[in-house]
Amino acid sequence: MCCWTLTLPSTARCISAFQNLPASAVATRKAQGARCKVQGATLAPDGTLWMHEYGLQGGDEINLPKPGVNYGWPVITYGENYGGGQIGAGLTAQAGLEQPLHHWTPSIAPSGMVFLTIECYGKVWQGNLFVGSLKFFT
Repeated sequence: MCCWTLTLPSTARCISAFQNLPASAVATRKAQGARCKVQGATLAPDGTLWMHEYGLQGGDEINLPKPGVNYGWPVITYGENYGGGQIGAGLTAQAGLEQPLHHWTPSIAPSGMVFLTIECYGKVWQGNLFVGSLKFFT
């Protein structure tokens, strides 16, 4: 399990949640229960932090980290162990644990994400979130 410490505009680091955390990290803890395989993070046009992470054989997620929210890993997940079989009790929901904003099962192997902010592709796409995938090709 990781504890992400973010300092805007440009510093992020992942430290073990079981290490002695500096006082500043404890005081500013924003979210927990995210898998430590965050593959992408971006700021929405309104400044909201969005992130996506790998699941195991499915369960790739988009989350909006919020103060004090527990995203449930590994108690709830839409993925399964490599080679088959459930993770933990095989739960996808539990009271008090946040659901992802979106999840992919089967996995897409997310690789990056960005909000489109320019108009060159047309106004209809402006403000939309784009997530890359390492799994598919043409």
